[in-house]
Amino acid sequence: MAIEKFNGGTVVTGGHIAVYQLLVWKSAVGLEAKGIKVHRRSVTAMVKRHFGWKGNASTILTLLEAEIAKRKREADAEEAAKPCPECERSNGPNYRGPCTH
Repeated sequence: MAIEKFNGGTVVTGGHIAVYQLLVWKSAVGLEAKGIKVHRRSVTAMVKRHFGWKGNASTILTLLEAEIAKRKREADAEEAAKPCPECERSNGPNYRGPCTH
């Protein structure tokens, strides 16, 4: 995950922001499945509405895990294609090995 340290804090950047949101939803749906209310409204219902999914909490958890894996692969690929900001070496088609930073 693209995590940057900034002034003593931590920042999630790029396509990994969406992955982080899915991880938060996964945690909340897992807690709701155990009977713990995390939000005023059902997070499971919000996730189902957002993706157009149907099923119970365990089904939604399985679907969320698959979606997280897919989005993480996409964000990682996007991140790998970016050049290193320190040496401008790209991991794209002209890849010459990892930079030393």
